[in-house]
Amino acid sequence: MVIKMSNQFGLTDAQVTRQLSKIQEILFTEVEDETDESYRGVVKPEVLEIFIKQFPVEESGPDSEGMTPESFKERLGQVGMNLTAFILEKQESINKTLLMYFLSDFISQIMNNIFKVFEEDTPDYSDFMYG
Repeated sequence: MVIKMSNQFGLTDAQVTRQLSKIQEILFTEVEDETDESYRGVVKPEVLEIFIKQFPVEESGPDSEGMTPESFKERLGQVGMNLTAFILEKQESINKTLLMYFLSDFISQIMNNIFKVFEEDTPDYSDFMYG
């Protein structure tokens, strides 16, 4: 992954590349660059666990009451804070602004793969057939 905005981080292009590599080594077991702008990798189980702790499987499904937009926002924020702490615990020299930039994309990608959004037909209980 190549970021062309290195001046906003106060880093050279080479420093940005090294720091991104360090972040990827912490989060993935395998990483391969597909293009200058994208990468593909296998996320480490301990990283996925950070997501699963905030979004447990047993709280999803047809029998679940789901979660409110407020609780979703809180849980997502907690994922970001936990991932930041996890990465900085392993490599404290990571530029915090670069890390936030990276994590905003990373969290978005993981959430898109974990959750599937779809519309569901609900019965119209005002129909006289429902008594």
